[in-house]
Amino acid sequence: MTCLVIEALSSVHGGGVTYINELLRHYKKKNNERVIVIVSDDVASTLNGVSDIDVVSVSGFYKSLFGRVIWLAIVFPKVLRRVKAEVVYCPSGILSIRRSSPIRTVVACQNMLPLVDSERARYPLGYMRTRLWLLKELHLRSYSRADKVIFISE
Repeated sequence: MTCLVIEALSSVHGGGVTYINELLRHYKKKNNERVIVIVSDDVASTLNGVSDIDVVSVSGFYKSLFGRVIWLAIVFPKVLRRVKAEVVYCPSGILSIRRSSPIRTVVACQNMLPLVDSERARYPLGYMRTRLWLLKELHLRSYSRADKVIFISE
């Protein structure tokens, strides 16, 4: 049985939640395939109509960046071992597991704003420009470490 885990903890509102809902709504179960989606407890309540998918709701940890990082570093690897995950999909574009893991990894490239220098430069020095620079570094590192990268447009 193939086990795919979708780590969607960073999808907490807006387009991220819509993306997860639409992705799962269009999912068609294949033989010998198990899909587990890991989401915040707030998002889990929006996944009512999803069938053939196991939803794991994480409460508390996702609300702060520090808590999410700790959960992903300590708890997530244990969850992956317990469910015998073979593939982890990170739609946020940031790889959430160590590359030394035997699990195949897939990330999505959905946010071009951090990757375009001229767009980042439109923001004054401060929080937003620093955030976008950090996202650029995290995304590029994740794209180079992942087994597959999904681009949602040309």
